[in-house]
Amino acid sequence: MEKESKIKLVGGGIIHESCTFITRFIPGRWRGTGQEVLDNFRGKRRSFLSAMIDVCDREGVELIPTTYGWPDSNGRVLNESYYSLLNPMLEGIEAALPVDGVLLQLHGGGATEDEDDLEGHVLEQVRKVVGDEIPVVTPLDMHANIGPKMMKHGSFYCGEDTYPHIDSYERSAEVTQLMIDKIRGKIDPVIAYAQPNMIITPVMQKTGYYPMKAVIDKAHEIEAEPGILSATVSAGYPYADVPYPGVTMMVIADGDKALAQRKADELSQFCWDLRLDFLARVVPMDRALDLALAEPEGPVVLTDQADNPGGGPPQDGTLALKAMLDRGVTNACVVVLRDAEAVGKAMEAGIGNTVTMKIGGKTEPWVGDPLKVTGLVKTITDGKYTPKGPMGSGIERSMGNTAVLNVKGIDIILTEKSQQATDLELYRSLGIEPTDYKILLVKSCVHYRAAHEPIAKKIIEVDLPGWHGTRLAAFPWKKLRRPVFPLDIEALGISELRTK
Repeated sequence: MEKESKIKLVGGGIIHESCTFITRFIPGRWRGTGQEVLDNFRGKRRSFLSAMIDVCDREGVELIPTTYGWPDSNGRVLNESYYSLLNPMLEGIEAALPVDGVLLQLHGGGATEDEDDLEGHVLEQVRKVVGDEIPVVTPLDMHANIGPKMMKHGSFYCGEDTYPHIDSYERSAEVTQLMIDKIRGKIDPVIAYAQPNMIITPVMQKTGYYPMKAVIDKAHEIEAEPGILSATVSAGYPYADVPYPGVTMMVIADGDKALAQRKADELSQFCWDLRLDFLARVVPMDRALDLALAEPEGPVVLTDQADNPGGGPPQDGTLALKAMLDRGVTNACVVVLRDAEAVGKAMEAGIGNTVTMKIGGKTEPWVGDPLKVTGLVKTITDGKYTPKGPMGSGIERSMGNTAVLNVKGIDIILTEKSQQATDLELYRSLGIEPTDYKILLVKSCVHYRAAHEPIAKKIIEVDLPGWHGTRLAAFPWKKLRRPVFPLDIEALGISELRTK
């Protein structure tokens, strides 16, 4: 019997979620290349890349790494930073030829200074190098914005089913296995997509709750049907002024494109029928404090999703903190306020000493002015910690130099770098215990739930201004394809609002 030749894949990645409304510089550049990337991620981390490596190792497939990275941005990825990653990745792919397939790591929500669809542009350039015959695939973040270029140049995709994203490893393993099985001739994956013309604010994209849970459950029902290999609900990233930053359904069938299209359309219609249930229900800050203070026990989690750094905002808004100080709230913690200048002054003052300074409000004045406070410096650390929970377990994180400042009974975690509180080790690395507080003000949208749902007595999603807020109609849209739900009366489907 002739021995099966070893499959050879080439990989690379550019990962970014681009809030195009932001015009300030956001540093983030990191680049890893070659064997060091494989060594760093192999068998150690529950991430997209570690899944690719693990599946290839298990299947006896050679994975040739090129360049993987995160670029700098001004909301949109800076061209110079983008091409500093793209060009070496393309050169590495060309040097690896011939290969049986290209296994990329892309986010799906990226945009550059010149390209509304970063991922579509990457795939287009990869195709120019490898041609149209071999498969080019990638896992996708649940917030991917799917455009025509992506569907034209990519072979197929598997996106995350969870928000908080706790299945990144599984979905990456899935798409990697599908590619290997295709190359071995076991299956013939064909993909179709449908878009229900909906934009959903991320606070309503959480997959553990209705209505998004119902849509995900429907996708899983479709996946269980004969002939279906995978189904993805891409909820979209609505803070990008691109033609369609909305919901996309993608279904992969085994050799039957018509079946894939019927099921994508079915899933799209199912989501559209629930559209009114996706309207955000958030609580004004004063009312949120009323509800939190009325609870007999804590912690009560208040979420400032509008200042969620995971979507681009600066994480230095002060409106919620000011409201808490004005109300005389005590036994509370603010997680976190990014202010490198304030951290420096806290370090100068030293642990156990008081310091008077202005904190926050130094980036986007419309989300709060700098607050002049006097507080006690409780803790100073290098900001490094290692998560133990379901998001990024075992991956060391760094907030930069970090200080805990107590102001009138409120512990404020001040950091040099932005950081979502997706793991309780963030608190404990600073010598504080989250379950000891009555109120936790968390600057995050949904990812915080992975760590905080098990400890929270109540969670209140707060209505605050910011580039990650729920009031989508107030954003300065220029490129968005209209009409679209829920921004336009024509797309609402509510008879009471119709004039004709």
